[in-house]
Amino acid sequence: MQFLKLTGLTTMDQLSDKENQATLLGNICLLNNHSSLNIEEEVFFFVSDISYSGTVTFGVIAPDSINAKQYVNSFLKKIDLKLEDIKLEDITSSAIFGMMKAAVDSKYIPTNEDLFKQIGLTKIEQFIKHSGHKDAVIKKTCKKDIYKKSAALPLKNTLIPELDRIYVKPSNNKNIGHPVHYMVQENNIDIQNQTCELLIQALHANNRVFHKRFSIVSLNISPINIDSEDLENIYSSNIGGTVVLQFKKESSKDDFDPFEYFDDEENPFERRKRTIARDRRIIIETICEKIRKYRNKVLTILCFPREYILIKNSIIKELDKISFMEIREKFINKEAKEYLASLAKDNNINTDNMLFDKIQPNKEYLQTALDFIFDEWYDNNLKTKIFPQYSEFASSKVQTNQASKGKAYNELSELIGLNDAKQLILEAINHCNAQKIFANKGMQASRPSMHMIFSGNPGTAKTTVARLFAQIMRDESLLSKGHLVECGRADLVARYVGATAIKVQEKFKEAKGGVLFIDEAYSLVDDRNGLFGDEAISTIVQEMENNRDDTVVIFAGYTDKMEEFLEKNQGLRSRITHHVNFADYNTDELIEIANLIAKEKDIILSKEALDKLKDIFDKIIEEPSFGNGRYVRNILEQAEIAKSSRLLKNDTDSLTEEDVKTILAEDIKILAVSQKEEQMKVKVIGF
Repeated sequence: MQFLKLTGLTTMDQLSDKENQATLLGNICLLNNHSSLNIEEEVFFFVSDISYSGTVTFGVIAPDSINAKQYVNSFLKKIDLKLEDIKLEDITSSAIFGMMKAAVDSKYIPTNEDLFKQIGLTKIEQFIKHSGHKDAVIKKTCKKDIYKKSAALPLKNTLIPELDRIYVKPSNNKNIGHPVHYMVQENNIDIQNQTCELLIQALHANNRVFHKRFSIVSLNISPINIDSEDLENIYSSNIGGTVVLQFKKESSKDDFDPFEYFDDEENPFERRKRTIARDRRIIIETICEKIRKYRNKVLTILCFPREYILIKNSIIKELDKISFMEIREKFINKEAKEYLASLAKDNNINTDNMLFDKIQPNKEYLQTALDFIFDEWYDNNLKTKIFPQYSEFASSKVQTNQASKGKAYNELSELIGLNDAKQLILEAINHCNAQKIFANKGMQASRPSMHMIFSGNPGTAKTTVARLFAQIMRDESLLSKGHLVECGRADLVARYVGATAIKVQEKFKEAKGGVLFIDEAYSLVDDRNGLFGDEAISTIVQEMENNRDDTVVIFAGYTDKMEEFLEKNQGLRSRITHHVNFADYNTDELIEIANLIAKEKDIILSKEALDKLKDIFDKIIEEPSFGNGRYVRNILEQAEIAKSSRLLKNDTDSLTEEDVKTILAEDIKILAVSQKEEQMKVKVIGF
């Protein structure tokens, strides 16, 4: 549906008195009432305002299937009104409602609900009042301006190629459908809106959409804020135009596949998730139904937060016969490096390997992330190379007697127990920082080796600490990337001579700038295939030396086995400067872990349940195969299952939220430590 404003200047004598105005209004009413409001194929005109200066303002409502501008002269002739300086422009639905209200107040048109219903505006007006729906009108602009504005957006790498496709002249000039619809992935609402407007401007300029007005619908994924009838009204009123469906971001945990859950599940613990999943299925099915129905009559632009990958994929799967063009930030390897090089050129500074080494292989980067990488590198270069007299300020963000206060440091500090491990790791980082400061002050110093041994029983948070250690090293500019690459024997040892060295080198390449975490390192030299294991160790030693400035290797495993491992490899021992022991948790620490897991899972442990856990932990920690934090997680997962069975024996309608969340002592059963091997099959980072 088209909403237009028609203005023109008339001579004063034409509307000099109320009688002339009444005649004009009467003529319009006669035309509007003729054949159920039909004027030249259902174009509806009404007077909204008559000014003292002689300017007359009309509202025009017309179907999208016709060109209303062609009927303006015919309409003016029929009502016997001559206008000069005629102007006809697209307006929003809110604007047309405002004009109709002004017309009713001035008694230019009657207050008549049937009139609104016949025109088809009543439902649209009601929906606008009770939803996040709004209209907008694109501004007329030129191709050069569209490209210029697009080049300034972070989505330019995918937006500009699509503009190129839009500006290719079609083989048929008639608008007969939409070859593609659009998905815009961006967290910033303003950037979403700018991108949509630029797309619509280009499409309108190339006759791919009929009119300038487009509708924006803000969507909640739970609870639902729109139904099928609402969406039908929006789509039917935008035939020939555009509907923008904008998904609101609600939480970092919002994105999951709604078709993964089923309403026939009776587990009370899953009830909330089933409700959310049901709502999402409804909204996705409703959206897909309308997109499918109007695919060749209405252009759809879907806007998602970047995190909504699964929800986006659910819609694509439902609409597998309809093509969508994704507009999003996208830099991969070569493109990312080219972008960094362009930033360096703009800032009149030469690039170096330290800048490009921050780009990980086969990883996509957002422009904002690349800007951050460049700014960090540029600031460091400014103080160390361009103005070396300020180098101590670049390297000593943290003094040797102070620890880093970044997010990773705080996470490490907040880990339960592990006091000896925390202290040793922070001392190692401080030592490395001190060497940097000494070197900048002219003292003889070199980059110390940071390779480590992590020894301890299962479930003592070795992997979690390794991840945080890598991030702290990055925060302190001791590593360029600070990522963690975890591997085992299968990732390093091949089945034939010569291939093992290649696999090891590939892992070091993947870990460059971060930490290579080799779990159960002693398995490399087990009796089986010893020749290949020896080849792996030899290559690891060589790569540790070659990459000592920007890669840290951590060997992890059981305490006794790690000592045997080092005894067999004296060359390896000489290159490892820090041996971090992860002690088993005591009962109090295990209770702390249980409370932490309960908080994460949004469950409540009754006092009796905690007392029972304490009794179990007191007995079980003496077992040689006890799994520490991982055992705690497993025992609570089993308790949740037992709780669900207990609750289903009662009247589920009478259950309160507290009933559903609370674990009682009777739900907790001791797990045999002999189950350890089964428990270890599911690896949980940190426990």
